[in-house]
Amino acid sequence: MDSLVQLEQALKAHRFERQAADVALESLVGALAPWGDRLRFLLVVSELSQEPSLKDTEARVDEQIMRILLRARDEGVLRQDLPSAWLFATFEALLYAAWTAVAQGDLAANDAARTLHETLLHGHGTGHLAGARKARPR
Repeated sequence: MDSLVQLEQALKAHRFERQAADVALESLVGALAPWGDRLRFLLVVSELSQEPSLKDTEARVDEQIMRILLRARDEGVLRQDLPSAWLFATFEALLYAAWTAVAQGDLAANDAARTLHETLLHGHGTGHLAGARKARPR
């Protein structure tokens, strides 16, 4: 619980609202990266908990994150055709995936924020469609 409150305070201290949307999004990813395992644990605990104060704090943290994602979408940093729930779900999934990869030794901790940010903005594709219609390996 204390870690979630500390996270909430750390996010407030970043003052994302004063940054351009693209910078705020990159700063958000950078701000969350050091929380690694703690936040990964908190995400799981909050899913299982019924404690009202924990749920309230989680909702406030989620609101801070959502505001940044929506501003990035509204200002054209993220695709404008994506529903807000999808933006949040994929952002949270990428966070979890990055920290899991770090914990398993598949991704260096100092590469997690950059990898997450680049994947969020560009996905996994290269933008090249050559050969896209060829049979895919099974």
